[in-house]
Amino acid sequence: MSASGTEWEMYVEGNVVVAAFTDRAAFEEIEQIERSFHELIQRPAVTAHVAHMDLDNPPGNKMLDGAADAADHGVEHGLEKWAAVADGIERMAVKKRVDRPELDVIKETDFEAAMEWARD
Repeated sequence: MSASGTEWEMYVEGNVVVAAFTDRAAFEEIEQIERSFHELIQRPAVTAHVAHMDLDNPPGNKMLDGAADAADHGVEHGLEKWAAVADGIERMAVKKRVDRPELDVIKETDFEAAMEWARD
């Protein structure tokens, strides 16, 4: 299963839910993003999440609040790992908002490195 919208897509690859955001405008569709994430993390094999943010502008509150809610929901469904991938400050802001004792959270600039980490 996969889902997509304006400036975002989400899919499962192995045990990882991947969310790719190409513009901050994607978060105008936060309800659809959250609904898709909640559906995908309920798959039995899913244990990790990689959020790949290729944004021209810093993240807004909608994005950060959505990430915090997703982390809580992910923990409820057995999510163990979360990687925030971005070139800018997004990865630090998201890491701070999703940090939970039950989650192993990293910030990364390289998508493939984050995926390799999430698969282990």
